[in-house]
Amino acid sequence: MKTLGERVKEERKKRRWSQADLGVKVGVSQAAISEIERDVPKSSGLVIPIAKAFKVDVSYLTDGKENISRQVADNSDIVIIGGQNGEVADPKEYVMIPRYDVRGSCGEGIDVNEVTIVDGMPMPVAWLRAQNLPEAHLLAVIEASGDSMQPTIEDGQTLIVNTVDIEPKSTKIYLICIDGKLFIKRLIYTPNGWIMRSDNPNKSNYPDFVIENEKFSSIDIQGRVVWKSGML
Repeated sequence: MKTLGERVKEERKKRRWSQADLGVKVGVSQAAISEIERDVPKSSGLVIPIAKAFKVDVSYLTDGKENISRQVADNSDIVIIGGQNGEVADPKEYVMIPRYDVRGSCGEGIDVNEVTIVDGMPMPVAWLRAQNLPEAHLLAVIEASGDSMQPTIEDGQTLIVNTVDIEPKSTKIYLICIDGKLFIKRLIYTPNGWIMRSDNPNKSNYPDFVIENEKFSSIDIQGRVVWKSGML
């Protein structure tokens, strides 16, 4: 059975792209593409933007499941309220961030099965720039599940994940894959290792987990959570 790296290389060669070409489309260096094609563990956080660049399902790259091309909804699906004659949004002003059928666990972890793009969420280009975020196809919209990150993140909230931001920074919140399960946790650096911490103050139900420095390289960070929806 082919590995993730072998599938990425195969799809890249089908399109006659160099590693540098794919890197430009994804927003990373040629070296980063080389790492994922060599199945370097930490590089797998790039799988979502690479799948978007290839216009294939994430599950095809990760598991070899049927390759189904999918198009994220584009700006023609955004109608300006109050606009005349169904005026659509200017692509220079609004972009669609792909939304995946993925739930990140604010609890005991959620198994990762087939991952597909279901639609898109429109956001202003000016907002992305103001937040110093990458292009829309390098972001992912997912749903939070569980209450371990309350009050910061509520069960069912919509989140935006920056899939390029995979280098851990202390106190930031990340989407993390461990043993095939997705978690949303805050990472805290200590000299003895990194702590995966829940924001819920009930530590009897949601204790800290310490990952020793020598084992941390095997942790698959999918991206940093940079935005959440909310009700007033």
